[in-house]
Amino acid sequence: MRASKRTFYLAGAGGMGNIGSEAILLAIVSFLQQKYPQSRFIVSCCYPLRIREVLKDLAGDFHIIKNEGLTFNPLLIKEADIFIVCGDIALTENVLTYLPLYWSLKTLTAKALGKKVIFLGIEADRLANQLNLLALKYIITQTTDYCIVRNSSSFANLYNYNSAIFSLLLGCEPTLILPDNLISRWQYNINRSNKRNLLVGLGVRDLLFSPLIFDFFKMRLVKNARPHNKISAKMQHVIAFTAQIADYLIDNYNADLLFIPHHYLNANNKVILNDIDIAKLIVDKMKNKSNINILDKNLHPLAVLSIYKGLVLVLSMRHHANAFAFFYNVPTIGFAIDNKIINFFKHINMPEMLIDPFRSKDDEVASLIDTTMANKDLISSHLNKTLNIKQNDLYLALEKALA
Repeated sequence: MRASKRTFYLAGAGGMGNIGSEAILLAIVSFLQQKYPQSRFIVSCCYPLRIREVLKDLAGDFHIIKNEGLTFNPLLIKEADIFIVCGDIALTENVLTYLPLYWSLKTLTAKALGKKVIFLGIEADRLANQLNLLALKYIITQTTDYCIVRNSSSFANLYNYNSAIFSLLLGCEPTLILPDNLISRWQYNINRSNKRNLLVGLGVRDLLFSPLIFDFFKMRLVKNARPHNKISAKMQHVIAFTAQIADYLIDNYNADLLFIPHHYLNANNKVILNDIDIAKLIVDKMKNKSNINILDKNLHPLAVLSIYKGLVLVLSMRHHANAFAFFYNVPTIGFAIDNKIINFFKHINMPEMLIDPFRSKDDEVASLIDTTMANKDLISSHLNKTLNIKQNDLYLALEKALA
């Protein structure tokens, strides 16, 4: 088959109502279309209707199917030349306890059918579950041709499982290679009464508690039995902590605050509170409720990304909010509540931009904000240089994996 007509099976695409996962899909598809103009895509996702909407600006040959669980049809994989796992949390246990085991069975099938297997732009934690560890060591490393991780921490976590068959490559967050001409089609205009005010973005989320589990008897994912509509004590603390920061920004910088939702699911599919729900809870705790804008739910991922270009500062407990700010060289402060966020800031050599809602004192947070605002041009310059390096890392890794 000629290289320009390759067929790619994209597994785990688009996530579950998650803007960041959808942006990863767009980045991968746009890169592959540029490299292989006549390529065909089989896209396995949770919400086919949503993914069709997300991909509509990328004219191409797309066969979009719903995630099939373990009872998937191997004939679809047989149609592909390359099997790509693009679910960014593929080798973690935070959201789905047995996710690495699940991917091991998928890659085993793909390899048995003679396909090249690539994990692309993934996060890889240190695994605790023994089944996952066995699956990683004895199946994934033996069935995967290339594993491109998105940060140095993930690389270190997988390094000890390397083998002659399993080629481990360091890349970066895939959304960082989205082309500007694609993003420009989805500019989002923000209505503001005073455009001279500093515009600060906030990325908020509900804390995860393994909201999905795999039911081995039903052979499919099911919601965790724990009630998801109740606010945990930890989340209540994070909400109050964030409200104090928001008040500080308004009182001391007269900032316009922009809550940017990255996650939305309707009531039937919801497993955690949507970002808008959390944003409203934070606003309720604030003393100063002026200069606040909560954006619409379910925006196109490129419309969301375009918003970050006009910000002067981002504070976020979401990985992709920090990554989108980084994309536009906007100083960003991350909440150290998730390994993904901690790993990201280590990877861009800026761990000092992390705050911990459970350990950081009010004056420490205020000092970091003040220092960041005073040195925002210098920080932006550093981010720009680092971005170019990280993008190049991913391009080199992709060229090697796709050769």
